[in-house]
Parts: sequence; structure tokens; C-alpha cells
Amino acid sequence: MAQLTSLTSRAALEAEARRRGEPDWLREFRLRAWDFALGLDLPSRTDEKWRRTDLTGLDLGRVNPEVPAGAPQEVPEAFAPMVGEGKTLVLRNGVAVRAPEGLPAGVIVTDLETAARQYPDLVQPYLMTQAVRPEESIFTALHAAFFRGGAFVYLPRGAQVEEPIQILTWADGPGAGLLGHTLVVAEEGASARVVEYWASPAMPEGTPHLGVVEILTGPGARIDYSGVQNWGPGVWSFTTRRTKVGRDATVNWLLAEFGGELVRSEQYTALDQEGGEGNLKVLFFASGNQHIDIVAEDLHYPTGRRTVGDIVGRGVLQDQSRVVFRGKGHIMRGAKGSTCFLRENALMLNRGCRADSIPSLFIDDDQVERAGHAATSGKIDEDELFYLMSRGLTRKQATRLIVEGFFKPILDTVELPALRRELESLVDRKLGL
Repeated sequence: MAQLTSLTSRAALEAEARRRGEPDWLREFRLRAWDFALGLDLPSRTDEKWRRTDLTGLDLGRVNPEVPAGAPQEVPEAFAPMVGEGKTLVLRNGVAVRAPEGLPAGVIVTDLETAARQYPDLVQPYLMTQAVRPEESIFTALHAAFFRGGAFVYLPRGAQVEEPIQILTWADGPGAGLLGHTLVVAEEGASARVVEYWASPAMPEGTPHLGVVEILTGPGARIDYSGVQNWGPGVWSFTTRRTKVGRDATVNWLLAEFGGELVRSEQYTALDQEGGEGNLKVLFFASGNQHIDIVAEDLHYPTGRRTVGDIVGRGVLQDQSRVVFRGKGHIMRGAKGSTCFLRENALMLNRGCRADSIPSLFIDDDQVERAGHAATSGKIDEDELFYLMSRGLTRKQATRLIVEGFFKPILDTVELPALRRELESLVDRKLGL
């Protein structure tokens, strides 16, 4: 790919990995990913999955794996209110500036590069080998070649972490802070709640973020993962999240897409073991000229009978923003007794915004428990606004009440007070309150 020739060379990539003291296996992993990247192109708008998202102007040659010179090494002020709650890892520009304390025996929470050096037997078998793979796209290939920072969460068999594990990532500018990789591995019977938050100030237009989140669970394990994306204006974010759910295991996702200029957010749940369950809830609020493109898929494989997959999307649009929400459920032949349901609801606050809801359901087996889909997109009700304003509220206050009620079905499922407060605060900021 022509854009990449100015980014680095194979020799330079290898030299940088050696300079950072990375293990041989990780260096070879990066070099293989770079070779994949050179043979891949950006998605074409003739591809149905990409035709509603215009990548004109995207320059992947601007991917920058370096830590900005003179970057601060303390916890960002924006994260100060959240640091005191739970077991917290803070990453600033790809560098860990605060480590969690008081973890149960055997539980590991650290930055991924440190984990690759200190716990290679726990990282190498899982890093982009079972869930996301480098060769999937130009974005995953470049991510694999250049990822910096990110987090590794490991739960040994039977481990129960009561307090939430927080991973807070801040990027002061273009560079390593926009290339994080999160890898969560839960062995048999383990459970934890993981909260991840990405944020930054405004960046130069078209600054690329390439992120990957992988969650792998053993039999009977449970992971509740919450991810909040609040990149600043100017960031073009491309994120792939995928979970591989073990036998009788559960992964619950709660994702919030609020920031960035152009966002492509892909979530995949692989249900290939009997009794596995994957539930996904996505909140979004688009404003200004934001473009948010969300892909959410549940895949029920023949080896996974009695699996459960549920996808719920709920979001608000205003100004000249656009959101594409593409949900898909696929129960393959042999995945008997499985359940799959998709629903997406969008609320538009003015005429200039646009929401495209594209649900699809593929049922290849005749013995399913339940399957269905639903989608709605509608404008805010002027009669409701009039009624509230007649009771003395301003239009902004009335709009806020309606939006709050619209998000309530998902916000009421948020068990962590700090996370709910932050989500409500993000909504208020979008509304200018």
C-alpha cells in the first residue's frame, strides 16, 4: 500500500522492537503483521459494509507509534475523579502512569507490552490468535505491527474480582496513545467487571486511532466489559472488538460511542461452545459533523448449541451528524436451541442528521429457541417538548429530559455509579448543559 512506504520499513520496525527490548516472538509477530499490511488496501465503497462511510482523506501513513517528546507522566486531570474507584490502570500516551493495587492472588492487570515480556506464556497463545487476527484488514494489520501500551487482564481459574478493574487511556496528541490493545483472558469459573475509558483533547483532522479489544473466556467464566470512547474532535477511530465465549460462559458488553470525528466501531461475539452467552448494549450520541459507523454481530456456530446472543443499540443524533448501525445475528445449521435478537432505536433531535439502521438475521437451523429483530428511527416529539416547556423548562432542559428517558433502559442496567455518572455527564456535554 503506497501510503505505508513513508511510515516505516521492515528493518526499521525490527530495530525499534529490539530497542524497546521486546521478546523475539513479539518482534516476529509485528514483522508478520507488517508484511500483511503491505498487501492490503483500504476498504472500497463498492463493499456493502463500507459504502456508507467515506474514507477519502484518510492517510494511514500518519499512524504514529511514538510517545510524544516531553509527554507528561502523571495521571491526567480528566481522570482524577475516576482513579479512586476500583483497581485502576492508567495509561498516558501508551505508557502506564498508575498501576492497580490490591489484586487477588494470581490476577494480573498491567500494560500489554510489560505483560508480553514478563508473562509470555500467558500472552502469546491469545494475542490476536483466537479472536481478532492481524490479516483481517489493513486496520488490524497495522495495529498488530505498531500497537503500544494497552492492557492485559488475566484471571486464573476460579478468580473472583469484586471491585471493577478500570483501564483509563489518555492521549495528549497523535502517537502511541492511539494504538492501544486490550486483551482479557478469563480462565474457567473466573469473573470480573472491566471498565475501559478512552479520551483525548482535539487532534489534527484525520488523526488515526487503531484499536483492538479481545476477550477470551474459559468454561463458566463471566466478564462484564464496559467501554467508553470519548476521543477528541479530529480523531478518525477504527476499533475492532471481539469475544470468544467459552462453554456456559457469559460476556456482557456495554459500549458507548461519543467522541471522535469519524468512527468505525466493530463488535463481534463468537458463540462456538454450548451454553455460551453474549449480550451487547451500545449507546451512541453523534453531534456536529460526526460520522459513527457501528457494526455488531452475533455468530452462533454449529458447535455451540443453546447459545444466547442479544444486541441492543440506542442512540441520539443532532446537528449534521450521521450514524450507521449494522446489526447481524447468524444462527448456523447445527446451533440448535439458540436465541438471537437484535434491536436498534435512534432519536434525531433536528432535521439535518441522519440514521441508517440495517438489521439482518440469518437462521440456518429449524430448531431455535427465539430469533427476531426490530429497528426504529424517529424525530423528537415536538408535542412532548411543548408540554415540558409549558411547565417552565427551557428547550434545552426539556430536550435533556426526553433524551434521559430515551437512554434510561440501558443506563438503568449500569451497576457502577461512577460509570453511570460519567455517561450522564457525556450526554449533558453533548447537549451543551
